[in-house]
Amino acid sequence: MDSDDLVIRLTEAEFLERLSIAAKRASGVNELARRWGVDSSNLAKVIRGERRPGAQLLERLRAREERFYVLGAVKDDRTANP
Repeated sequence: MDSDDLVIRLTEAEFLERLSIAAKRASGVNELARRWGVDSSNLAKVIRGERRPGAQLLERLRAREERFYVLGAVKDDRTANP
């Protein structure tokens, strides 16, 4: 990506919602899959949350999956008794 490209960060739920909206606007998952050149069965499973999006779908959307680990306040282990 170029530094001028727009980056939108979505939660998994937001991503799936956008896929669902795109399918409705395209008159269904089959038509959306045809337009994007991806397997309609896999796309439907992704939209239902039954499968993670594969490399082909992410590539078509110019998207990538990122996972984060968020730590809260961590007790200083140096003072803790084992």
